Amino acid sequence: NRIKLVRANSETGKADVYMFENTDTIKKWGLLQYYDQVDENLNEAQIAQMCQQYLQYYNRVLQTISFNNVIGVIGVRAGSIVPVRISAVDDLAQPRLLLSEKVTHTFEMDDHTMSIEFKNFQQLGGVQIG
Repeated sequence: NRIKLVRANSETGKADVYMFENTDTIKKWGLLQYYDQVDENLNEAQIAQMCQQYLQYYNRVLQTISFNNVIGVIGVRAGSIVPVRISAVDDLAQPRLLLSEKVTHTFEMDDHTMSIEFKNFQQLGGVQIG
């Protein structure tokens, strides 16, 4: 709920710090900070846009789901968006697009399996859980 980006400033020899935060979620969850250094060639508007995008992505409740030793699919890798439907799980009874965060493929003889971790990034009932 706080984004802190730092840009080196060769003119002053110091770092320029850019921070965006959401005080409502800080009150609710406590302070959760994302920190990163950005390219010195970025201008203030670009850095402000990055801060806003990071805040939009990270300042929400995320839902993750993992599967181990499932049937492998060669084309699935981290960053792939995959339709998932599991009728026994209420939130996944309807097909939902999930973002694969981590994928490990295992090849043993003629068997191809994978372990995969997903993040849900779609809206559910007006509440962003992804």
